[in-house]
Amino acid sequence: MIFDPDALRRIRRAKGLSQSALGERVGRSVAAVSRWESQVNAPDLSVIDSLATALGVDFMELTTRSSRQAVAA
Repeated sequence: MIFDPDALRRIRRAKGLSQSALGERVGRSVAAVSRWESQVNAPDLSVIDSLATALGVDFMELTTRSSRQAVAA
C-alpha cells in the first residue's frame, strides 16, 4: 500500500476537521498529522486504518491511485 497524503488532506478538509481534531481522533499529535500531509513521513498501516475509521472512509481511500489500480488488476 502506498499512503496518499493528498487524499488525507482532501478528505479531512471535506469532513470539516482540523489537523488537531483528526489527531485527537486517532491518538496522534497535530504535528504527526501535519507531517503525514506534508509528505515528511507516512503513518503505519494500523494508523492508516485508524485514520480511515475516524474519517468514515474505506482504507483504500487513503492510498494512491496507482496502488488502488494495482490492487484492482
